[in-house]
Amino acid sequence: MQRLLQLFLGLLMTVAVSGITCVQLNSHNHCIHKGPDERSWEMSEAYCESRSGHLTSIHNQKDIAAIKGNWGTGDCTKARCFVCETSMVMSDCADWYKAGYRELIAFSSDGVYSIVVNDKPYNVFCDMTTAGGGWLVFQRRVNDSDPFWDHTWAEYRNGFGKLGPNTTFWLGNEVLHQLTYKDPSVTLRVEMRGDRTQNSKNPKGYWWNHYFKFRVGSEETDYTLERLYMDRRKIQGNASTGW
Repeated sequence: MQRLLQLFLGLLMTVAVSGITCVQLNSHNHCIHKGPDERSWEMSEAYCESRSGHLTSIHNQKDIAAIKGNWGTGDCTKARCFVCETSMVMSDCADWYKAGYRELIAFSSDGVYSIVVNDKPYNVFCDMTTAGGGWLVFQRRVNDSDPFWDHTWAEYRNGFGKLGPNTTFWLGNEVLHQLTYKDPSVTLRVEMRGDRTQNSKNPKGYWWNHYFKFRVGSEETDYTLERLYMDRRKIQGNASTGW
């Protein structure tokens, strides 16, 4: 299966990947996912069932810790969100997408999902709407609040920033290495919005490209970019070969 990664640059920069396995687990070793909005018990359960899951149950302290901040003890009809759990093992954002966590008429299913790569859990941001959905975003830069060049090796390895739809973050070189090594074909999508060059003819421009066979080496190689391919005869994107 082809896996997808996405990166956005410029005024809005995002990087995404499609492909990975489950992070937040409750005491029954089920994956959990926070719902996107407030709704009644009946509507919440219907949402979870349509995605091969059910509303999560609280069995013990581990379950409470797993969904910390995602639930409350008040009226269920007034809760600020809901939490689904599924017994399926998710290998990446594409697996979540195929399970039904995708864009619906009323709202988008873009958001933070739990995965596991080589037995290690991660929280990742999944883009379920762009170019067919199922992308895992590993970098987004929305402004100059973080210059990105002045972090420690550990921060580049493990990631920094806060995952979100409009936040600046870097997922980390180690998980990027694991993601690009676990599947034979990984697609990288790069997006750039806005040209801040003085007197630019495209101050609100939007550029994107797809690259193929993306692979990043291990820490022993200093996370070297080992492979990246563009089909120059059938370029997928509007940025041409300028990148």
